[in-house]
Amino acid sequence: MGKRQTAAQTTTPQVDQESPNAATGELTGLQAELVRAQQLAGAGNAYVQDQLNQQAAASVEAVQAASAEAVAVSQSPEAEVADVEQAIEEAKVAVEGAEEGGGITGDAPPSDAGGASVEVAAEAATGGEETVSPEGAAPAHAESGGEAPDARTQVKKEFGKVYRATSSAETDAWLDALQAREATEPELAGLAAELRSWTLEQRAAKAAKAAATTATAPPATTGTEASPSSTTTLAPVEEPGGLWAIWAGIKDVMSAAWEGLKSIPERIGSWWSALWADEGTEGAAKGAESRESQGRAQLDALFSAERLTTEQIAEARALIEAEIPAEERGDWYERLQSKVEYHNQRNNESPSEGDNGGTCNLTSLAMCLQYLGVPNPDPSKQYEDALDDIRIANKYGKITSFDTWTKISAHLGKTLTFHSGGTFDQAWFEETMRGWLQGSGVLCSIHGHVVRVEAVTAEGLKVDDPFGQSLLKARANGKAFSWVKGGLNEREDDGTAEGNLGEDHVWPWDSVTAFSFNYFGVLQ
Repeated sequence: MGKRQTAAQTTTPQVDQESPNAATGELTGLQAELVRAQQLAGAGNAYVQDQLNQQAAASVEAVQAASAEAVAVSQSPEAEVADVEQAIEEAKVAVEGAEEGGGITGDAPPSDAGGASVEVAAEAATGGEETVSPEGAAPAHAESGGEAPDARTQVKKEFGKVYRATSSAETDAWLDALQAREATEPELAGLAAELRSWTLEQRAAKAAKAAATTATAPPATTGTEASPSSTTTLAPVEEPGGLWAIWAGIKDVMSAAWEGLKSIPERIGSWWSALWADEGTEGAAKGAESRESQGRAQLDALFSAERLTTEQIAEARALIEAEIPAEERGDWYERLQSKVEYHNQRNNESPSEGDNGGTCNLTSLAMCLQYLGVPNPDPSKQYEDALDDIRIANKYGKITSFDTWTKISAHLGKTLTFHSGGTFDQAWFEETMRGWLQGSGVLCSIHGHVVRVEAVTAEGLKVDDPFGQSLLKARANGKAFSWVKGGLNEREDDGTAEGNLGEDHVWPWDSVTAFSFNYFGVLQ
């Protein structure tokens, strides 16, 4: 009666990560270098000044290149943590070189809020009565009435407040945001560049003034006021531009570079988060594919056997339901019909099986229950004999009664529904009968005999006939069907029957479409 089969397994990935630490350090020596440069300029040492200019410019380029490389590496999806750390180290080396050659400071840009404001630069020219505003922008107190300012004027006013109330880094960020706005607000085109240029000029001027203030600080006295003749002669303060502009530019570049480097860990963290999110979604999809693939592999292994036990059929049905897409399940359930073991009624021990038969009904019902994965209620006996014991013990009625078969099915948790028979064309069997076979067990009565329907094939209707090889052809005595000569399972005196002659028996289409069936029973 049957053969057995087995199952499969799964895995998951893991990734490690370190976050690079972007260290900021204070660069030293700006004031001393500025004093020295001013003295050289005042003395007219054009050569030395030219060398300093070149050195500072080279520092700017080195820092810009190194910081741009670090940012580019960190933003690359393929970047490894080691690559980012190396880029940061290269940027640090560039900064250290700038320290040695150009006297750059690594401090954050001077704050315009809470400390020295931009008003300091204006006080030298106006006596402190009016704060500096970007060129072309109205003073903060100018718009008290009249027509509403245009967009550019309004943005300039807004920038004036930002410049006075935030640090240089925050001001630069605001200008970056303004530049992004220009893409969607054409009336602001070029304004970010204009304000950025003005900002750089203001910063250069502030740097120059700070250096001049340091250089002109009076020497310590011993209680008497120094005479004018003893005052140190100072080199002239260089106007913004030239070396001072370069130094101011270096300072801004360095601030931006360090800000960029400090943000690398956060950007890498975001990148990792995004990567994990993508991998999570991808992993879920791959996991589903993997489970389905394993489910198919297990089913293929089970289906490689010619016949399956009831337990194996139950396993196969569970795999079909859990791992196979809904649109494909019907085909798998239909294929599963052929894996049910054939039951021969002629070896039944039930007293209901006489010399001429009598248990074709419960034997066919046993095959349908096995197809649904329902275990034998009494493994010590043949399935159909155990069903007859249920009938007798529960007084369900005659073995030939529809109602009796329905009660036995319900006793085992299944529902048996009957459908009227008659004559049907091939299309009906290919549509309706095939639909029943894609998950349900199907009984068929041919007037006085019951069989299990197994499949709708190109040749005809395939059945498991528990008595032998039946023919849908009227017998001479008026019976609705006949038998193939020599096609009966013989009942031996000891209750055994070696032959399974009714297994996978095919009724050809010309007989099927001409025959008037009594009824069909669908077990679910």
